[in-house]
Amino acid sequence: GGVGVNYVLRTLPLGGYVSFPKAREEDDEKDSGQPTNRVNARPGKVARAKDESQSVRCKIDPNDPTLFENKPFAQQALVVCAGIIFNLILSWMCIFGGAVSVGVPPPQPISIARVLDGTPAEAAGFRVGDKLIAINERAVTDYSDPMRGALGSIRKAVSAHAPFTATVER
Repeated sequence: GGVGVNYVLRTLPLGGYVSFPKAREEDDEKDSGQPTNRVNARPGKVARAKDESQSVRCKIDPNDPTLFENKPFAQQALVVCAGIIFNLILSWMCIFGGAVSVGVPPPQPISIARVLDGTPAEAAGFRVGDKLIAINERAVTDYSDPMRGALGSIRKAVSAHAPFTATVER
């Protein structure tokens, strides 16, 4: 990095930042009367390190076109948004990478948890613990959401007053 630019790299890629020098930071030192402990240089000032023997003399011209604050607003916005966008991309890559490396479990048949007395399900012979394998010969695991797919097939048949077949496993 350039003079006065602080980079931070963390073990976890969360909370990293880049700190750009600001030419106007000279006012901070004048107001407090205390020298700064940052390595960021101020125009015409000596940046003080924790150990006085490590002081570095750097000058930052407030009119320097490479300073962040002197860049056009669009470039400043791009720099600020780049970090946010990278964090979003990284999180999606982690999720996708986990799904690819570990895998996504395949859809499971629907287990019947309860059969109410006097319902068509009881009359058809469904029992608690049965696994619904298919409706009208279409496997419930063919649907991306087996429960929603099975219910949709049943509702469609019921609304048309048409019979349907259900394949169960005991």
